Amino acid sequence: MKRVINCILILVFMITVTACGSENSTEKNINNLELFTETDDVMKVSEAVDTPKASGISGIRDVNGFDLKTNQMITWCGINFSFPAYFNVLHDDSTETWITYYPKEEDYYASLMFQSEELSETQELFNLSIPYIVESTLGGGPFANADIIKSEEISIAGLPGWIITFSITDPDGIISTGSYSFVYNINAKKVAMITCGYDSKDQSQYDYLGDFYKVLETAKLLIEPLDLNAINNTNSSELDMKFVGKVYSISGIVDQAIKPSEGFNALVIIQPDIKAKGMGSDLPLEINIWLSSDEFEAIGGITSVGKQIDLSARLTSIGRNAISKDPAVKGYPIQLEFDEYE
Repeated sequence: MKRVINCILILVFMITVTACGSENSTEKNINNLELFTETDDVMKVSEAVDTPKASGISGIRDVNGFDLKTNQMITWCGINFSFPAYFNVLHDDSTETWITYYPKEEDYYASLMFQSEELSETQELFNLSIPYIVESTLGGGPFANADIIKSEEISIAGLPGWIITFSITDPDGIISTGSYSFVYNINAKKVAMITCGYDSKDQSQYDYLGDFYKVLETAKLLIEPLDLNAINNTNSSELDMKFVGKVYSISGIVDQAIKPSEGFNALVIIQPDIKAKGMGSDLPLEINIWLSSDEFEAIGGITSVGKQIDLSARLTSIGRNAISKDPAVKGYPIQLEFDEYE
């Protein structure tokens, strides 16, 4: 195996998010976020996205290597990623939590790295914590001496994430450019960190970082089917965290379709065959799905009533019977709410 580059910028993301406070106040505490460098046999990173990209051949990086027909695929942290075929060598030291690809060509100095960190937290709390994570990331470690070209929000597989593009010059004058991104997928209970970079020794004309943006933009969430029985058999809101916040694939016959009104999204109601335990198993476990105007029209709007629909949505809450004194009913689900009503 060829030696890719003699130094790697290793981004290790360790997060513990603790939430406390009242219903109207949530305290976010990022206990540990660490970034550090380490010398190794793998790779180093560096350059810009919006400016001309320096190349060892012509001075311009204008070759698009991202092609869905020839790309490689990887499922990482419950997300499907498609990435350029020129990253065709898997590094020998890759593990279940850290995978690195690089080009086989001797004069190409680039890599694509996937890292993961387990995290058991709500999607909403992590999303709220992103600014604190970014601030901590940029405040120290290797980024303290880096030229930050861009730091901005990005959507990865429909989930809120962040991307930082940076440039670093080592003591030997080698300029390295890279983009580092992260996103949390509650379905997998993991933070995915994806990094792409190259250095000034690279002799290709590939637009590595342009291709990297496409890797992130085309990522797809690996969605699990909605298991109504699993939810229906729980009788405590303490178990909601196991289900709430996840994105599910939902299939069913539309019972009601209500158009959006001022300040509210459209509402589609599905009444499945499964009876709600919270209603004494007399009525269906009602599924309420809030949709934007475009999403509502995409399923046929009010004409969708009586028709089968298949869509994906995020479970936002589980309505439970909190008043019954019957232990066979109390605490069990009545209805499920998906996505936001406004």
